[in-house]
Amino acid sequence: MKRLDLNLLPIALALYDELNVSRAARQLGMSQPAVSKALRRLREAFVGPLFVRGPGGIVPTPRAHALAHAARPHLRPLQEDLLREEQFDPAASTR
Repeated sequence: MKRLDLNLLPIALALYDELNVSRAARQLGMSQPAVSKALRRLREAFVGPLFVRGPGGIVPTPRAHALAHAARPHLRPLQEDLLREEQFDPAASTR
């Protein structure tokens, strides 16, 4: 496996959940071409497909199942921790 851009993980999970590039793009607030490009980058990083074309969308490969199983438990809490807004308490401020 080449070096993985961790920004691709939410895209991989959206593709895994939606099984459709256009629906994953809508879920992520991205364009379909941008998600397709990310899918191509994922294929390059993993030196093979995570998804194959199927009737009505895409089908995850065993590698995609393993990636989703490994990444999902870590990604959601990380996103929540990083995006959590700290509440400003003027009484506790030292400024």
